Amino acid sequence: MKATYVLIALCVLAFILEQAAPDAVYPQVTLSPINLLAAPWTIITSMFGHADLEHILFNMLALFMFGSVLENRVGTGKFLLIYFVSGILGSVGFMLFSSPFSTALGASGAIYGIIGALVLLEPNLTVYFYFVPLPMYMVGPIYALIELFYMGSADSIAHSAHLLGFFGGLALAIREGKAGWPPEPPMEMWKALAIPIALSLVVAIGFGAYYLSDQLNQKILGCINAESVGAARACFLDLSKEYKNSPQQQGYVCGAYGEFFADGACKGV
Repeated sequence: MKATYVLIALCVLAFILEQAAPDAVYPQVTLSPINLLAAPWTIITSMFGHADLEHILFNMLALFMFGSVLENRVGTGKFLLIYFVSGILGSVGFMLFSSPFSTALGASGAIYGIIGALVLLEPNLTVYFYFVPLPMYMVGPIYALIELFYMGSADSIAHSAHLLGFFGGLALAIREGKAGWPPEPPMEMWKALAIPIALSLVVAIGFGAYYLSDQLNQKILGCINAESVGAARACFLDLSKEYKNSPQQQGYVCGAYGEFFADGACKGV
Protein backbone atom coordinates (compact mmCIF):
# COMPACT_ATOMS: atom_id res chain seq x y z
CA MET A 1 0.00 0.00 0.00
CA LYS A 2 1.25 3.49 -0.84
CA ALA A 3 2.53 5.58 2.05
CA THR A 4 0.33 8.41 0.76
CA TYR A 5 -2.80 6.41 1.54
CA VAL A 6 -1.44 5.36 4.94
CA LEU A 7 -0.80 9.01 5.82
CA ILE A 8 -4.33 9.93 4.76
CA ALA A 9 -5.77 7.09 6.84
CA LEU A 10 -3.76 8.18 9.90
CA CYS A 11 -4.92 11.79 9.53
CA VAL A 12 -8.55 10.68 9.24
CA LEU A 13 -8.16 8.41 12.28
CA ALA A 14 -6.62 11.25 14.29
CA PHE A 15 -9.49 13.54 13.30
CA ILE A 16 -12.09 10.95 14.39
CA LEU A 17 -10.32 10.57 17.74
CA GLU A 18 -10.20 14.36 18.14
CA GLN A 19 -13.97 14.50 17.79
CA ALA A 20 -14.54 11.53 20.09
CA ALA A 21 -12.22 12.58 22.91
CA PRO A 22 -11.01 16.16 22.30
CA ASP A 23 -9.64 16.77 25.80
CA ALA A 24 -7.45 13.68 25.61
CA VAL A 25 -6.40 13.84 21.94
CA TYR A 26 -5.97 17.53 21.04
CA PRO A 27 -3.01 18.10 23.42
CA GLN A 28 -1.23 15.15 21.80
CA VAL A 29 -1.68 16.38 18.20
CA THR A 30 -1.37 20.14 18.71
CA LEU A 31 1.94 21.98 18.48
CA SER A 32 2.33 24.30 21.48
CA PRO A 33 5.79 25.91 21.26
CA ILE A 34 5.98 26.81 24.95
CA ASN A 35 5.30 23.16 25.88
CA LEU A 36 7.81 21.56 23.50
CA LEU A 37 10.16 20.32 26.19
CA ALA A 38 7.24 18.55 27.87
CA ALA A 39 5.75 17.22 24.62
CA PRO A 40 8.48 17.05 21.92
CA TRP A 41 6.49 14.46 19.93
CA THR A 42 3.97 17.14 18.90
CA ILE A 43 6.44 18.34 16.26
CA ILE A 44 5.50 15.11 14.43
CA THR A 45 1.98 14.37 15.67
CA SER A 46 0.71 17.86 14.85
CA MET A 47 1.01 16.87 11.17
CA PHE A 48 -1.83 14.40 11.72
CA GLY A 49 -4.25 16.63 13.62
CA HIS A 50 -6.71 19.03 11.99
CA ALA A 51 -8.88 21.81 13.32
CA ASP A 52 -12.17 21.06 11.56
CA LEU A 53 -13.80 19.15 8.72
CA GLU A 54 -12.95 21.74 6.06
CA HIS A 55 -9.31 21.76 7.16
CA ILE A 56 -8.86 18.00 6.85
CA LEU A 57 -10.89 17.69 3.61
CA PHE A 58 -8.78 20.21 1.71
CA ASN A 59 -5.51 18.87 3.10
CA MET A 60 -6.35 15.23 2.35
CA LEU A 61 -7.50 16.10 -1.17
CA ALA A 62 -4.18 17.86 -1.79
CA LEU A 63 -2.22 14.98 -0.23
CA PHE A 64 -4.07 12.47 -2.40
CA MET A 65 -3.49 14.48 -5.59
CA PHE A 66 0.13 15.51 -5.13
CA GLY A 67 1.41 12.86 -2.73
CA SER A 68 0.73 9.97 -5.08
CA VAL A 69 2.59 11.69 -7.91
CA LEU A 70 5.66 12.43 -5.78
CA GLU A 71 5.73 8.95 -4.23
CA ASN A 72 5.66 7.39 -7.71
CA ARG A 73 8.47 9.70 -8.79
CA VAL A 74 10.95 9.29 -5.90
CA GLY A 75 9.85 6.11 -4.11
CA THR A 76 8.28 5.63 -0.71
CA GLY A 77 11.38 6.26 1.40
CA LYS A 78 12.29 9.61 -0.15
CA PHE A 79 8.65 10.62 -0.26
CA LEU A 80 8.34 10.12 3.50
CA LEU A 81 11.59 11.99 4.09
CA ILE A 82 10.36 14.98 2.06
CA TYR A 83 6.95 14.85 3.73
CA PHE A 84 8.13 14.75 7.33
CA VAL A 85 11.14 17.06 6.99
CA SER A 86 8.98 19.64 5.18
CA GLY A 87 6.37 19.33 7.93
CA ILE A 88 9.02 19.88 10.61
CA LEU A 89 10.36 22.91 8.74
CA GLY A 90 6.79 24.15 8.52
CA SER A 91 6.61 23.97 12.32
CA VAL A 92 9.86 25.94 12.50
CA GLY A 93 8.35 28.56 10.20
CA PHE A 94 5.28 28.78 12.42
CA MET A 95 7.34 29.22 15.58
CA LEU A 96 9.61 31.85 14.05
CA PHE A 97 6.68 34.13 13.27
CA SER A 98 4.20 33.31 16.04
CA SER A 99 3.83 33.73 19.78
CA PRO A 100 5.23 30.82 21.81
CA PHE A 101 1.76 30.59 23.37
CA SER A 102 -0.06 30.07 20.08
CA THR A 103 -0.91 26.60 18.78
CA ALA A 104 -0.91 24.88 15.40
CA LEU A 105 -1.92 21.60 13.84
CA GLY A 106 -2.35 20.23 10.34
CA ALA A 107 -0.47 18.60 7.46
CA SER A 108 -0.24 21.79 5.40
CA GLY A 109 3.50 22.39 5.84
CA ALA A 110 4.26 18.82 4.74
CA ILE A 111 1.89 19.09 1.78
CA TYR A 112 3.48 22.35 0.68
CA GLY A 113 6.79 20.50 0.80
CA ILE A 114 5.37 17.96 -1.64
CA ILE A 115 4.27 20.80 -3.91
CA GLY A 116 7.72 22.40 -3.71
CA ALA A 117 9.39 19.10 -4.63
CA LEU A 118 7.06 18.59 -7.60
CA VAL A 119 7.93 22.03 -8.98
CA LEU A 120 11.40 20.64 -9.69
CA LEU A 121 10.66 16.98 -10.27
CA GLU A 122 7.44 17.19 -12.30
CA PRO A 123 7.46 20.77 -13.63
CA ASN A 124 5.13 19.99 -16.56
CA LEU A 125 2.49 18.24 -14.47
CA THR A 126 -0.85 19.85 -15.32
CA VAL A 127 -2.77 21.23 -12.34
CA TYR A 128 -6.16 22.91 -12.49
CA PHE A 129 -5.73 26.15 -10.60
CA TYR A 130 -9.23 27.60 -10.13
CA PHE A 131 -10.32 25.58 -13.20
CA VAL A 132 -7.44 26.93 -15.30
CA PRO A 133 -4.93 24.25 -16.45
CA LEU A 134 -1.40 25.35 -15.55
CA PRO A 135 1.95 23.52 -15.34
CA MET A 136 3.32 22.70 -11.91
CA TYR A 137 6.29 25.04 -12.36
CA MET A 138 3.78 27.90 -12.41
CA VAL A 139 1.29 26.63 -9.84
CA GLY A 140 3.89 26.03 -7.11
CA PRO A 141 5.32 29.57 -7.15
CA ILE A 142 1.77 30.99 -7.30
CA TYR A 143 0.90 29.10 -4.12
CA ALA A 144 4.09 30.39 -2.49
CA LEU A 145 3.38 33.99 -3.51
CA ILE A 146 -0.16 33.77 -2.11
CA GLU A 147 1.24 32.58 1.22
CA LEU A 148 3.83 35.38 1.19
CA PHE A 149 1.14 37.96 0.45
CA TYR A 150 -0.98 36.85 3.40
CA MET A 151 1.91 36.63 5.88
CA GLY A 152 0.98 38.55 9.00
CA SER A 153 -2.75 38.60 8.30
CA ALA A 154 -5.14 37.78 11.13
CA ASP A 155 -6.79 34.81 9.41
CA SER A 156 -5.58 32.05 11.82
CA ILE A 157 -3.65 30.37 8.99
CA ALA A 158 0.04 29.59 9.47
CA HIS A 159 1.27 31.07 6.19
CA SER A 160 4.89 31.02 7.39
CA ALA A 161 4.58 27.27 7.95
CA HIS A 162 3.33 26.78 4.40
CA LEU A 163 6.18 28.85 2.98
CA LEU A 164 8.98 27.14 4.87
CA GLY A 165 7.48 23.73 4.10
CA PHE A 166 7.38 24.65 0.40
CA PHE A 167 11.02 25.72 0.31
CA GLY A 168 12.00 22.67 2.35
CA GLY A 169 10.48 20.37 -0.26
CA LEU A 170 12.09 22.39 -3.02
CA ALA A 171 15.52 22.10 -1.40
CA LEU A 172 15.20 18.36 -0.77
CA ALA A 173 14.33 17.79 -4.42
CA ILE A 174 17.20 19.81 -5.92
CA ARG A 175 19.69 16.97 -6.40
CA GLU A 176 16.98 14.53 -7.44
CA GLY A 177 15.90 16.92 -10.17
CA LYS A 178 19.35 17.75 -11.59
CA ALA A 179 19.87 16.51 -15.13
CA GLY A 180 22.99 14.43 -15.55
CA TRP A 181 23.13 13.18 -11.99
CA PRO A 182 23.07 9.40 -11.60
CA PRO A 183 19.71 8.16 -10.27
CA GLU A 184 19.62 7.97 -6.49
CA PRO A 185 19.08 4.49 -5.01
CA PRO A 186 15.83 3.93 -3.09
CA MET A 187 16.04 5.22 0.47
CA GLU A 188 15.82 2.63 3.20
CA MET A 189 12.69 3.05 5.31
CA TRP A 190 14.53 3.27 8.62
CA LYS A 191 16.56 6.22 7.32
CA ALA A 192 13.45 7.91 5.93
CA LEU A 193 11.89 7.83 9.40
CA ALA A 194 14.99 8.16 11.61
CA ILE A 195 16.13 11.43 10.02
CA PRO A 196 12.83 13.30 10.67
CA ILE A 197 12.60 11.89 14.21
CA ALA A 198 16.14 13.09 14.99
CA LEU A 199 15.45 16.48 13.41
CA SER A 200 12.19 16.85 15.34
CA LEU A 201 13.99 16.22 18.64
CA VAL A 202 16.66 18.82 17.81
CA VAL A 203 13.97 21.37 16.92
CA ALA A 204 11.83 20.59 19.98
CA ILE A 205 14.73 20.76 22.43
CA GLY A 206 16.21 23.86 20.80
CA PHE A 207 13.03 25.91 20.65
CA GLY A 208 11.67 24.56 23.94
CA ALA A 209 14.85 25.39 25.85
CA TYR A 210 15.02 28.83 24.24
CA TYR A 211 11.47 29.72 25.27
CA LEU A 212 11.88 28.50 28.84
CA SER A 213 15.19 30.29 29.30
CA ASP A 214 13.06 33.42 29.75
CA GLN A 215 11.77 33.86 33.32
CA LEU A 216 8.58 35.60 32.20
CA ASN A 217 7.76 32.72 29.87
CA GLN A 218 8.18 30.35 32.80
CA LYS A 219 5.70 32.37 34.85
CA ILE A 220 3.21 32.45 31.98
CA LEU A 221 3.56 28.69 31.52
CA GLY A 222 2.71 28.32 35.20
CA CYS A 223 -0.53 30.22 34.55
CA ILE A 224 -1.34 28.07 31.52
CA ASN A 225 -0.87 24.90 33.56
CA ALA A 226 -2.98 26.11 36.48
CA GLU A 227 -5.38 23.56 37.97
CA SER A 228 -8.52 25.22 36.59
CA VAL A 229 -9.65 27.80 34.04
CA GLY A 230 -10.50 30.23 36.80
CA ALA A 231 -7.11 29.79 38.43
CA ALA A 232 -5.37 30.32 35.08
CA ARG A 233 -7.30 33.54 34.46
CA ALA A 234 -6.53 34.85 37.95
CA CYS A 235 -2.86 33.93 37.54
CA PHE A 236 -2.63 35.89 34.28
CA LEU A 237 -4.29 38.96 35.77
CA ASP A 238 -2.03 38.88 38.83
CA LEU A 239 0.99 38.56 36.54
CA SER A 240 -0.21 41.50 34.50
CA LYS A 241 -0.42 43.62 37.65
CA GLU A 242 3.08 42.51 38.62
CA TYR A 243 4.40 44.03 35.40
CA LYS A 244 2.18 47.13 35.36
CA ASN A 245 5.27 49.39 35.44
CA SER A 246 6.69 47.71 32.36
CA PRO A 247 4.23 48.25 29.47
CA GLN A 248 6.18 45.99 27.10
CA GLN A 249 6.21 43.03 29.47
CA GLN A 250 2.62 43.65 30.56
CA GLY A 251 1.62 43.69 26.90
CA TYR A 252 3.46 40.39 26.41
CA VAL A 253 1.53 38.84 29.32
CA CYS A 254 -1.78 40.12 27.97
CA GLY A 255 -0.90 38.85 24.50
CA ALA A 256 -0.42 35.38 25.98
CA TYR A 257 -3.69 35.80 27.89
CA GLY A 258 -5.46 36.60 24.63
CA GLU A 259 -4.35 33.27 23.15
CA PHE A 260 -6.53 31.50 25.72
CA PHE A 261 -9.26 33.96 26.75
CA ALA A 262 -11.35 36.16 24.50
CA ASP A 263 -12.79 38.44 27.20
CA GLY A 264 -10.10 41.12 26.93
CA ALA A 265 -9.91 41.39 30.73
CA CYS A 266 -6.12 41.61 30.72
CA LYS A 267 -6.08 44.94 28.87
CA GLY A 268 -5.49 47.94 31.05
CA VAL A 269 -5.14 45.99 34.28
